[in-house]
Formats: sequence, C-alpha cells, structure tokens
Amino acid sequence: MSSFIVSDQTLGQILFQFLNPHRNDCDLDHDVCELAKSLGRNLCQPSDEDPIWDDLPIAMQELNNRAVNERYSTENSVMTAANPYPATMVQSYKSLRCFLYQCNEGNIPETSELYKALERMSGRWADEIVSSLPEYEKAPWDA
Repeated sequence: MSSFIVSDQTLGQILFQFLNPHRNDCDLDHDVCELAKSLGRNLCQPSDEDPIWDDLPIAMQELNNRAVNERYSTENSVMTAANPYPATMVQSYKSLRCFLYQCNEGNIPETSELYKALERMSGRWADEIVSSLPEYEKAPWDA
C-alpha cells in the first residue's frame, strides 16, 4: 500500500459538506458534533466563528502528514490553506474515502479520534447518498 499527501481540492471537497445548505440539518449537526469531540471540543453546534473551522483542516493535514511519515519513515510536514471547495455529495464522499485510505497507516486507525470520527462519518455519508437515490425510494420496504 502507498500513501500520499492529498490535494487542497480533495480536503476542500470534504470540508464543503459541512457548509452545504442542502444537507439534512440533523446529519450535518451530527457530523460537526462528532468532529468537534474528536478535536477535544465539548460542543455540538459550533457557530461560524468557532475555531473548529480553522482547526479541522489543520488537524486533517497533520493526520495525513503523520500517515505518510509513518509509511515512509520521513519527517515531512506539508501544510497549506485548505478551504471548502464546491462538490457534490458523491464527490465529497469519494474525497473522504481517498483521504482515509491515505491515512490508513501504522496505528492511526486505532489511535486517532479524528480518523475514527471521519470513518464513521463516511458511513453516514454513504447512507445519505444511497437513501437519496430514486431506486432506493422505489424499492419496497418489506419485500
């Protein structure tokens, strides 16, 4: 398996879903609450001014750097200004899966609260995507 530093656009596509007004408020609030807790915050509805929006991209980049460093026994630290980048839910989900794959090195999946929160969020995003499909809506509930 290999690992690399994901692009700013990939991070931005993930971050975009936290600002996407088309997402269900309950799903969005759950994601934000869980991510805040993974960053050591005790809040579940941060405001636009809350520093979680500054800290989350940094924490994600640090996690990605840690994974690459564990994979290749290096001490590189790539930090950029990742900002939300417009994307569909499907694209954001794929970007999140890419990010998690790149961070799946060493003991990160077992020890990183941020990784665990993002992994759980990935499952919720997949459920949101499937639940919104016309085929899902047409399928019988109790066939």
